[in-house]
Amino acid sequence: MKMWTRFTAVIACGAWVLIASGVGSPLTGQGFSSPVLGYQFDQSHGAMRLIVGIPGAALVGGILDVGVNLSGLAMASSQTFALGKAEESSEVLLLDLTQDPVSVRPVVDAAPAPDQMVLSPAGRAAALYYHDEGRIRILRDLPRTAAVHAELQLDWRTSSVVTIGISDEGVVLVSVKESDGESIFALTERGTRFLFKMGHASAVTFIKDSNDALVTDFKNNQVLLFRDVAGSGQTFMLAGPQDGVAQPVAIAVSHSSQRALVMNADSGNILFLSLNGDKPLQFSCECRAVGFHALKGDSLFQLISPSETLLVVLDASGEVPRTYLVPNGETLPLQAPTTPLPKTRRIPH
Repeated sequence: MKMWTRFTAVIACGAWVLIASGVGSPLTGQGFSSPVLGYQFDQSHGAMRLIVGIPGAALVGGILDVGVNLSGLAMASSQTFALGKAEESSEVLLLDLTQDPVSVRPVVDAAPAPDQMVLSPAGRAAALYYHDEGRIRILRDLPRTAAVHAELQLDWRTSSVVTIGISDEGVVLVSVKESDGESIFALTERGTRFLFKMGHASAVTFIKDSNDALVTDFKNNQVLLFRDVAGSGQTFMLAGPQDGVAQPVAIAVSHSSQRALVMNADSGNILFLSLNGDKPLQFSCECRAVGFHALKGDSLFQLISPSETLLVVLDASGEVPRTYLVPNGETLPLQAPTTPLPKTRRIPH
């Protein structure tokens, strides 16, 4: 681990010591509230945790009390709401994180136990995939409306949907596993359209406010750009092995839609691809991440790790990317918060 990475972890811990001691504390009622960078899904406790602070001086806080345990979560990039799957009933819920306490309401006409829940880049639409039904239910006008807008029946009931992405307009892109590889299809209320044959689509994401999508091909070491998937459906290779793509497992797009971030398997290398034609940039996070989770900010992401013991935040907003270790605040002494942060509860260890 790089020295500057260790140093930022020390800064974060030092900032928490000041907070815990009440020196200018945003958590102890000293006249201002603590900024929330986003939320971490704690799978082991079926709950969400607050990520409090700023890049370089942040910590993972307590459990956010939403009144129900969750078995799945899809977080909006705005960090203002999320879709959750109730642990006991498998009901699909909409969680309004702008309210305190958090407002929780069921999604109308959404069958329980979706196999996948995917939100669009700006969070205005969502896709709920049900494998056994061979069906995708579309939600629109989120978070104002919590109801199913349309249902898309898949013609390939016995095939396996590998990855799903949805645009802010509700256009769905799916990769379907077949005997000779995988096929990419675009789905709308008007029907299904074949777009491309590829090796293995490890990740799919749309670009905000458009029907343009990015797909990573793990087998062929490529990043593909699909223009106007509901219209012309043109396909371009955005990057390949010569640009540093090596078994990509995840992809994300900055909030400004200026560049894409590609996570390569095992190596810990993140490839930054300009969507304006600039030269690619490689960056080593020195971690074993498998995905990106957007936090507040233009290019601020939690690096998703198979282990929940360490949270790493990537700040790609500047010319030189930085990573920060975020400690768990529950392991440190904490005075009970009195400022208007969302209600949290502690989990016995």
